[in-house]
Amino acid sequence: MKTGNPYILSLLILTIGVALSPCSAGGVNKGDPKRGVKIFSAMTCDICHLHGGNMQNPDRPIKGAAFQKRYPDDVSLGQLIRKGISDKGMPAFGRDRMSDQDLADVIAYVRSLSPPLAAAKKKTK
Repeated sequence: MKTGNPYILSLLILTIGVALSPCSAGGVNKGDPKRGVKIFSAMTCDICHLHGGNMQNPDRPIKGAAFQKRYPDDVSLGQLIRKGISDKGMPAFGRDRMSDQDLADVIAYVRSLSPPLAAAKKKTK
């Protein structure tokens, strides 16, 4: 009995597996801010960024409209966290220090420190 092309069968199985996976693209679930605050503290980020402030550069907190404009999406914020800012004392948090899921959780926490820009604009009107 002939079973068909094994490559097509493998591709079909892989496609079904990805489609049924509970994780989003890249294998990382959406960030959880409650978990993120714990990671933020465990990584000692709160020493410099307590309540979303910035002890090294007080004019550039990690919350508010200006921060949201500088880092409008999670990719840009994630790149900042991964790369760090060595001349400002912020260490890099590469995958050897923080998993992709932990990064997503930290980003969700940092985002929770600021109201969405649309809500902030309504309050100023």
